[in-house]
Amino acid sequence: MKSTTAKLTWLAETEEHKQVDIVLVEVDHIITVPKLEEDQELEDVVNENSWLETKATGEAPLRNIKKGEIVQLNRRGFFVCESEYKSAEEPLTLIYVPDGNQKATSVLSSKVSKKVEPTGPSKSKEQQEAKKKAQKAAAEKEEEEEERD
Repeated sequence: MKSTTAKLTWLAETEEHKQVDIVLVEVDHIITVPKLEEDQELEDVVNENSWLETKATGEAPLRNIKKGEIVQLNRRGFFVCESEYKSAEEPLTLIYVPDGNQKATSVLSSKVSKKVEPTGPSKSKEQQEAKKKAQKAAAEKEEEEEERD
């Protein structure tokens, strides 16, 4: 008997329980090298695809998730709610919480080239600000590590 690796989950939709649109976000490393060398420019090693989004559908109770709450999605892992569900145009946004495993639960980040410019709709202002804050924090952390060395 041949085993398969693909898994499928069925979600029932009824009049009382409408499915919820979800955006699953994975945040990858912002810097593509472990340490910035003297001859390297920061702009050359910044990962432009560090914010990866996947559209998904969830069960009706996910409508009740509030910002900041942590939920576990089967076969995916833990996610923290970034923005609550408002409508199909403003879906529930969940950010993946890494669990420390070397093997990622999602293979999304492995499917994206680290040097390709992002395509598709531009990110919201909140997402752009979050990315800038994360880049700044990473740069500050790297500076602290260099000072220690």
